Amino acid sequence: MNLGFTDEQISEGRRLLKRLLPELRREISLASVEGALQPTSRIGQSMMMRVRAENLDALVIRRSAGGWHADVVLTGMPVGVSNVMGTPEAAPLPDRDAALAAGTQILRQLCRLSMENELAVRDMPERDIRPFDVHGYTFEIPGEMVDRIGEVWEAVGPALVPDAATARAQLTGNLVRLMGGDRFDPDLFAALPGEEKTRLGISMATLLLFREFRHPDRPAAEPVEEGPSP
Repeated sequence: MNLGFTDEQISEGRRLLKRLLPELRREISLASVEGALQPTSRIGQSMMMRVRAENLDALVIRRSAGGWHADVVLTGMPVGVSNVMGTPEAAPLPDRDAALAAGTQILRQLCRLSMENELAVRDMPERDIRPFDVHGYTFEIPGEMVDRIGEVWEAVGPALVPDAATARAQLTGNLVRLMGGDRFDPDLFAALPGEEKTRLGISMATLLLFREFRHPDRPAAEPVEEGPSP
């Protein structure tokens, strides 16, 4: 999910991450299970299996109308995979110190995760799947499909689908047309012709290009369902 950070927020976040990382690395013990991340969604799993030390880009501490938030920004994630893990948008923290403490803990967890992934020498998942959730039903969108649609979008997409809102409206329109409303019915989906299934898949993959991972959207960060979320 792209939260629209300013250049100043990213610059400050990079300085903060660079200052905190060395001490966090010294504190981490892979022999202990304490601090290990346990993703509860396929979206979270898709991101976490890809995290390496070089992906950790910035720790952004920001203020909103409701309070304070912390977000660890990742770089180098493929299109359709979350690039932010942070405190929930729906649960702002009371002050900057609380946000910094929460963000530091998320960074510690991701740092540990990067060490585990590097130790396991998992360069990429055997199956490149980029999950998309529709009304609680998770689709496994092949990464190759997302990448190909991304190439087409780069050429002609901005004029046809300029933003995530337009892409979401297209998915809603397809659901209404095929299922009688903005809802997903697995039984109705199973009975659809192959070309209609593909059309729905393209709608989902297009939203993944904008790092939107579920429909309907919700005002919370990805990718975990509980605790820190990107």
